[in-house]
Amino acid sequence: MDPVTVIGLVVNIFTLVDFASEIVKGARDIYASSSGCMEQNRQREVITREAESLASKLLVTNNVHLTGADKSLFNLATECQKISRDLISLLDKTKAENPKSKFHSAKSAVKNMWYQKDKQDLEQRLQSCRSQLELQLSYLESQNIKEKLGSLVNSSTEEISRLKKLQDDVSRIRGWSVSSFGAAAQAELRGLLRVPRDVLTEIAQERVLGSLRLDGLHARYETVPEAHSKTFEWVIDDHDNPSLAEDRRFAWKKLNTWLSSGNGIFHISGKLGSGKSTLMKFLSSHPNTMANLEEWADDRTLLFAHFFFWKPGTPLQKSLAGLCRGLLHDVLRTCPELIPRVLYNVWGKASTTPWQVQLASEIPDCEIFEGFNHLIGLGSVSARHCFCFFIDGLDEFEENAHHDHRDLVSQLCKWSEVASGNIKLCVSSREHSVFMNNFASEKRLRLHELTRQDMIAFCQDRLGHLVDEDKQRLVDRVVEKAQGIFLWVALVIGSIRRLWEDGASIAELEAEIDLLPDELFRLYEHILDSLGKTMRHKFYQTVAILRLARIYKIRLSLLRYSLLEDYDRDPEFAMAEHFPQEDIHITPTKREERGLRRLNGFKGLLEPDSGNEVDFCHRSVDEFLRDSDRLTNMKNYLGSFNAPDALSHILLGDLRLGPTSTKDEDGWERDYSLSTGLLCLRVDHELDKPPYSFLSFLDNIHGASLWDSISSEVNYGVGIWTHEAYMIYHIFSPSRPLPIIGLDPHISLTAPIFVLTCLGYHEYPVWKICRDAIATSNAIILAYCDLLCDCVSEYSTRVKGVSVLETLLERGALSPNDVGFNIYSSHAVMQLWSEPHNVEQMSLWHNVLATIYLAHENCKRKKGRQTSLSSDYVCLYNRVLRLLLERKPDLHFSMALNNDKEDQRKVVRMNLGLSAEPCSFTIMDYDVERPFAYPSLRSFLESSKLKDKEALVEIYDAQLNEERNARDVVTSLSLRPP
Repeated sequence: MDPVTVIGLVVNIFTLVDFASEIVKGARDIYASSSGCMEQNRQREVITREAESLASKLLVTNNVHLTGADKSLFNLATECQKISRDLISLLDKTKAENPKSKFHSAKSAVKNMWYQKDKQDLEQRLQSCRSQLELQLSYLESQNIKEKLGSLVNSSTEEISRLKKLQDDVSRIRGWSVSSFGAAAQAELRGLLRVPRDVLTEIAQERVLGSLRLDGLHARYETVPEAHSKTFEWVIDDHDNPSLAEDRRFAWKKLNTWLSSGNGIFHISGKLGSGKSTLMKFLSSHPNTMANLEEWADDRTLLFAHFFFWKPGTPLQKSLAGLCRGLLHDVLRTCPELIPRVLYNVWGKASTTPWQVQLASEIPDCEIFEGFNHLIGLGSVSARHCFCFFIDGLDEFEENAHHDHRDLVSQLCKWSEVASGNIKLCVSSREHSVFMNNFASEKRLRLHELTRQDMIAFCQDRLGHLVDEDKQRLVDRVVEKAQGIFLWVALVIGSIRRLWEDGASIAELEAEIDLLPDELFRLYEHILDSLGKTMRHKFYQTVAILRLARIYKIRLSLLRYSLLEDYDRDPEFAMAEHFPQEDIHITPTKREERGLRRLNGFKGLLEPDSGNEVDFCHRSVDEFLRDSDRLTNMKNYLGSFNAPDALSHILLGDLRLGPTSTKDEDGWERDYSLSTGLLCLRVDHELDKPPYSFLSFLDNIHGASLWDSISSEVNYGVGIWTHEAYMIYHIFSPSRPLPIIGLDPHISLTAPIFVLTCLGYHEYPVWKICRDAIATSNAIILAYCDLLCDCVSEYSTRVKGVSVLETLLERGALSPNDVGFNIYSSHAVMQLWSEPHNVEQMSLWHNVLATIYLAHENCKRKKGRQTSLSSDYVCLYNRVLRLLLERKPDLHFSMALNNDKEDQRKVVRMNLGLSAEPCSFTIMDYDVERPFAYPSLRSFLESSKLKDKEALVEIYDAQLNEERNARDVVTSLSLRPP
């Protein structure tokens, strides 16, 4: 055999072996699968069916009258549907009839190899058809947006003209002399002129109150249980009841005398769990309290507010700053006319900002303290007003290096002395020495010594199903042993009711009471020890996810909690194809009942609050469980249980159940829970690694097509602002329903790729971008998320980077000159700008330059002081400018800011390119005092503080020279004779 023949034979043998190995490999994949096909084919089928479904939605029954772009879209959809069906049919041919049969698996593998070329051809045709379809859809959508924007601009222009005319008329009328008018005409004219002023004043007041208001500041008050119907009435009853015990009559007289005529500080003390917070809530909302205080106020205006410290809460819920902010907000909400005298700096800005601008920003603590001191110390205020503040839980104030409990007491005493006779404080606390020694005993009510009758009433009501004689014996035993601790009574009565339902006799119930410890923590220990091994494991599971939910501000509703059972059965239950695994028609109420049954097994240590949210029966239970020995015991019981993973899948399951699953939760809270809170939880605990199955699944849940979700819902731009840090916080922090918001405040994009990019966690977004095709409009939004968001949030402390932008540029998904969603045409940032003109021409590059210019000037000229950008931002801007400059952006950009002295607004004007129309918008920025102008990018770079500005100028000059040379060549060619 000659050498050539031998070589040919060897090549054929290798080809055959390779072919056979592919068949064997394919057969193994098919045999191991449950669908009867290779994984690659399964993915093809999913994608193809999605394409076929999309095409079907675009087809209309009556297409005779379609013309132009609509006709082209119909033809493309028809072709896409046909190709999709052909490919699905071909894939069906390659499936094994019985995937658990080796013969059928091998046969399917051979078919797969046989039809390989046909599949590839159909895939290429489908991809081409889909690209054309997306292009056509984008064109139609842009036309639709253009029409709507045109209509909106015309409408806005007309309204602005009307308002301007009205404003001019009012100004002209104010200049008239009214002496020539009759008395009636003068009165009517003055009334008409007052109306706009009153309205503008109300707008300014709402701005200030909005800046004071913080979500969750009164959350503790809301979670305190209402007093039992038969308890505490004696405290505030409107007559001296002779049937009261002597100690109660004395306490009643002491409190009511103080309310109606006393001054200073009244102290309600008590043991842990004695009901102090419940009493404070009862008093602060009772009409008789208000009646007594009105008697004290006499002809002055009574201003009442309350604040409940809460140790497990946010920093503001357990700090002096939070106390002052909460009291100040409630007082000024009641009496807004005090705002100019109390917060005069804030009022100055709020009242002079044009009413069209939505101005809202957080007031710093220093101004809060100053404002509160003005409130209670101003003679002109105190002469006509008096104040009463109820402050609960002084012991829950969080001590730090600057303030301890002694400082808190001193501050309260100082307030009562500064405005003596015009301010009184009712405070409550445990009986710690710092409170008992510094508050007067003659103005004190020791609650645990006075609640015996309340406990008896509570017990008799809860044990009403028992025979009177038996009931009284049990009640006497419980109350005697409680030593004034109401919580102890509630837990023990709950235990007795459960034992009675299980068939225990009265003698057995009495024996159980005798065995129970009389100290609260020892009672917790006793209850915990009485739980069986399985139930204790479930209890610790609940505690673990409850603590985690609190950290990430995620509501653990009863309905969500019920899904923990599903997780115990299958840790990936929420990602199952058939979800929920039980009857899909089960109601939310049934699910809540299932969660409640599980909670009831913990014998009262955990229970739902008034909002059906899982919580400890008392905050002291959480304290008890944080002991080092109990933490070790909890860790041993939990074993391999992964609380972050469990909470993640619970939230995913809640999302898949639909909006009805959180019927008691606001839409933005739900969006937050299922986006920022969930994703920060997973990132912090490093739960996600390639291939990111959970995040990919979550992306798909948030929309049938991730990349179509924006264009179909947000039609007026994306609200992102950068050059004021507080605006970044309001738009992108976890306390708001964003990261991205359009015209409708209820629309938010919660897909992981956007949220993680905003928070500065880039691993998954970069991984996703490298694997999926991205429409230009969506790529621009991702770039904005990466560039224009401050990633320093309550959870994220990542150093700012631009790896998402870099990846988009490197893969050709984005160009600096792409025009898409525009920062300065978004309705979401009306609080900073207005009156846009031609800004729809601005590209990504123009938006970035405008933002950097404003940030630079804002720091450079802040109140006449020379300041500078932080090093993080300098590095960020250096990197961004270099990335974009290297990709040949429009170099002919100029920008200037001019002051409008009449209304203090600043007008930003920009030139884009050599032929584009100039554009402008009006911006509110009180920190930039002087105008600026940069006729070229080079002039900005030279005057900037960017550390690599020489290199940036070099790139700019080189590209400008290259552009000029190219233009010269074109000019010379055009002048050459034919």
